Amino acid sequence: TGRIHPDFNQVRQVSDEEAWGATATGRLSSSGPNFQNVPARTPEGRAVRSCIVAESGHHLVSIDDSQIELVLMAMDAGDDDMLAAFAAGADIHTETAKMLFGVDVPTPDQRFVGKTINFAWGYGIRRNQLARALSTAGVPTTPQQAQVWLDRFEARRPKLKARWKEVVDEATRLGYATTFWGRRRYLPS
Repeated sequence: TGRIHPDFNQVRQVSDEEAWGATATGRLSSSGPNFQNVPARTPEGRAVRSCIVAESGHHLVSIDDSQIELVLMAMDAGDDDMLAAFAAGADIHTETAKMLFGVDVPTPDQRFVGKTINFAWGYGIRRNQLARALSTAGVPTTPQQAQVWLDRFEARRPKLKARWKEVVDEATRLGYATTFWGRRRYLPS
């Protein structure tokens, strides 16, 4: 057809080698190509995004899960500040940027740092990967600066940090992590 059609993947078993594009966590992903992670902050990313169009007579579906992972993370840990921000309809990335930078109105780059740290922290990304991700997206960051931001985040989110440690310790001991609903995600040895 002269058009690119990605595959959408959701669930795989840890041993399922056929589902190479699926995430181990069960989160929806796309592959061949990955249309979900096309950057919006760089000229190149915007150029690629402009090419993602539906065929005449069809529509693209765009779904924003409103930071559902962050809402669940805050609920699971009982982080009162995050829960209050979500309940008030505040932008959690702006709130995190305010906290990290000590400002009332963050710049777009500061908000982007807040957003990146919110998700990166929840998925276990640490200083080197965070510095690389921010730098690649146009916010030059050293691993040392990334660590400063991670330390600030953890200092202001002690319940998240405590819950993270609890989950990692349990998963290490048992060999699997458990979802809210009791589903097990076994960890490769």
